[in-house]
Amino acid sequence: MEVSIPPSEEDPSYAAFRNTIRKKKTAHAVLMIVAFVVMFPFFALGLHVFPSKWTVNIHGTFQLLALAVAIAGLGVGVSMARQIELIDSYHTVLGIIIVASLALFQPAMGMLQHMFFRKTGRKGPFAYIHRWFGRLMMILGITNVGLGFKLAQGPRGAVIATCVVAGIVAMGYIVLVSWIGRPRRSN
Repeated sequence: MEVSIPPSEEDPSYAAFRNTIRKKKTAHAVLMIVAFVVMFPFFALGLHVFPSKWTVNIHGTFQLLALAVAIAGLGVGVSMARQIELIDSYHTVLGIIIVASLALFQPAMGMLQHMFFRKTGRKGPFAYIHRWFGRLMMILGITNVGLGFKLAQGPRGAVIATCVVAGIVAMGYIVLVSWIGRPRRSN
């Protein structure tokens, strides 16, 4: 029977491995925080805050950019999870489900709604599916950011800063969507 001996902290290959994992962990965290805490919410709000004939195209383009950032973050995260044997952790599995769901369904629902609107001039069922599924994925994505910090035993300052920014963005999002969606009174 062979006994596994933990690598020495002084072993250069182990130090290089730890350095690679540290860099991947940081890159993964930054990409996912930027995508889910900043880009997805702000680009979703842009559709309502800056209405114009170009808004839908701008919204779609920027959301695809946010999706590309999330896919890049997922790639780095899966690569790291495989290296440290956490590919089946709750954080990794949930991240794969969220990003895959966004990639497979959101652009399609957005395009179907856009085609429906151009044909009929009104919102269809795809509009509501696209809107609420997107909101659900943002909430799950932000939640998974927190689960990632827990799994990685992230630095307290980074956790607090991310929570503060996410809270401010969430409150701003809710206030703006509520304000924009309320019925207007005519005087």
